[in-house]
Amino acid sequence: MNNIINVFLNNGLSMLDLSNLTGVRSLRFLRQVKENKELIPYSLNFLLIIELKFQETKETVEVDKEKARELGLSYLSLTKFSNWEHPTPLEIKSVCNSIGGGSSSIGALVGVTGSNVRKFIGGHKKIPYSVWALMCYEANIGAIWR
Repeated sequence: MNNIINVFLNNGLSMLDLSNLTGVRSLRFLRQVKENKELIPYSLNFLLIIELKFQETKETVEVDKEKARELGLSYLSLTKFSNWEHPTPLEIKSVCNSIGGGSSSIGALVGVTGSNVRKFIGGHKKIPYSVWALMCYEANIGAIWR
């Protein structure tokens, strides 16, 4: 069964490039997903689908610096994974408010539970890069992974 990771690898990306694009630190995990030994998390799959669309259409989506400033977001929380710093709980809350809806509906958009969204906002759990990138995308801030 061909999965989206294989599509990127067949298009010339290395496993390390894919790791840097998505914020997945474990190359072993990516290899297991590639070999269908692990399920790909929803947020990672969705992020790769969006990136594939951008590559096919040659579309560019810049980070909306004005909107980021309005929401009080740090530049380092809006960068590619290699320079990324975890957003503060206040930044996460600000992006969630911009998306609108409750924690359950936001969680459904990005592939996590509403409980996890509340934990991210409360500072009780670190938000994964792919989830944060999707939240920023859904809040119309832009594609921070590009």
